[in-house]
Amino acid sequence: MLYATEGDLDAVWGASVIDLLTLDDATKQRDATRIAEALADAAAFIDSYAARRYALPLNLADAGLRMTRGVCADVAVYRMAISADRLTEIIKTRYEQAIRYLEAVAAGRAEIA
Repeated sequence: MLYATEGDLDAVWGASVIDLLTLDDATKQRDATRIAEALADAAAFIDSYAARRYALPLNLADAGLRMTRGVCADVAVYRMAISADRLTEIIKTRYEQAIRYLEAVAAGRAEIA
């Protein structure tokens, strides 16, 4: 199950950041495959933590969906930044915060609402 869309990436990070990470040099268009793969990888990553406490696929209420969408966006952007050699401290910090949250979920110290 995907927890975020390309539109969510734009909303969470801004279209200019997503463009910087995904524009194809030849076509000057976003690489939709790269975005889809990053979102799928991020969702699988989230599931690997959530599965320790929740049945998959997650059945999310509004608050849980918003939180999971943000975590998914942060993980996906981190993965795209690494592959584009454009990692920044902000991207790294938000990724690390997402990991800490997922670790807390898996350990029972946080909930996915």
